[in-house]
Amino acid sequence: MFVLCDTSSIIMLLRLAPDMFIRPEYDCITLQEMHIELKRTPQFKLKYPWIKELINNVTAQGMQAYQEEEFIEKEKLVNALLELKTNEKTGRFFNLSRPDKLVVTYAVTHKCKITTCDRPLADFAMQEFEIENITALGLLNHWIENKILIIDESKRLIIEQWDAQNEPVQPDEEKLRFKELTGFDYPGP
Repeated sequence: MFVLCDTSSIIMLLRLAPDMFIRPEYDCITLQEMHIELKRTPQFKLKYPWIKELINNVTAQGMQAYQEEEFIEKEKLVNALLELKTNEKTGRFFNLSRPDKLVVTYAVTHKCKITTCDRPLADFAMQEFEIENITALGLLNHWIENKILIIDESKRLIIEQWDAQNEPVQPDEEKLRFKELTGFDYPGP
């Protein structure tokens, strides 16, 4: 499946699957910018003290990927579209950060899906490039369904903390799928 994770999804999933970037069956990658953001953002260190223990498990694609000719061309296209296109859902211009632009560019270049809780990023990726966004719970359900990860009571409690930490609300269809796969009611947002 090959999924590019942004910071919001990493935060939601890393405690459940600390080896999500190490073991190939998870099919997850991230970019250097996400790793740096996780390491350096004071808010993350305060809100998620466990990040210190797991940050070394987040392996990222190096800067070499940004030097590839195809990547450079796709990055120009992404930047041009951001100046011209509005979000069909909101009617407003997209306002993506540099890391968000890199996520889209990498996904377009390498033909992978993304996982993000950032609606404008997901909307732009789908609207302009038909890049599928898999929610954090959707990716978790994929892992459960493929027996890559088993949800036990300790993992269910971690998911319950998503709600306490005001993590993004997950889609109702994925909540139902979670219950079908695990037998647990979805405890989070």
